[in-house]
Amino acid sequence: MKLMNVHYKNASVMPQPGYDVKYPQHNIGNAVYKAFVEADSLSWNALCKKKGDYALPGGYRAILVLPTNMSYKWITYSD
Repeated sequence: MKLMNVHYKNASVMPQPGYDVKYPQHNIGNAVYKAFVEADSLSWNALCKKKGDYALPGGYRAILVLPTNMSYKWITYSD
């Protein structure tokens, strides 16, 4: 998956509100993000414009990532 010139391989991401973010295309996704913004007394339209007091580009936060180059070692514990 490639979003905003950042590669997220094997990851689930959560968009952070802003004007340069691709939001989920289903009704539930749009309603949830609008509710979060409006709960803080902010305007969704003001937040998603490139110019303004609350103009933010947004971003993506990985919420679930498949690890790579991982190693492990079994350790037994005895008391």
